[in-house]
Amino acid sequence: MIGQIVRGGIYYAQLFEGGERPVVVVSSDVVTNALRKPVVCELTSAERERSLPTAVRLPAGEAGLERDSYALCHELRTIRAERLRREVGVLSGDRMAEIEAALRCTLDLGGGLPAAQS
Repeated sequence: MIGQIVRGGIYYAQLFEGGERPVVVVSSDVVTNALRKPVVCELTSAERERSLPTAVRLPAGEAGLERDSYALCHELRTIRAERLRREVGVLSGDRMAEIEAALRCTLDLGGGLPAAQS
């Protein structure tokens, strides 16, 4: 089991039956570790065009990622800490600022990225 869970940490998590997926923790350290239920964004390495401003590109090598990936800030979920299997790495403050902007856009909190054009 993972001990201390950190905001910006990338972990492999058991999200679906039979498979692990990489996620990035976006909830605060205090809330995450008090409740042991982090809020996470799913990551994908699918190489299709990501036109929504809620998908943040994470290049291979960053925070231990083996391949280019995207943090899907519109794919939020709260999971039990026991579902986190192993830590991959931790994102930089600059990259977390991009994720925060995408989250503001997803949740319509203002100050985020511009809305996608129709």
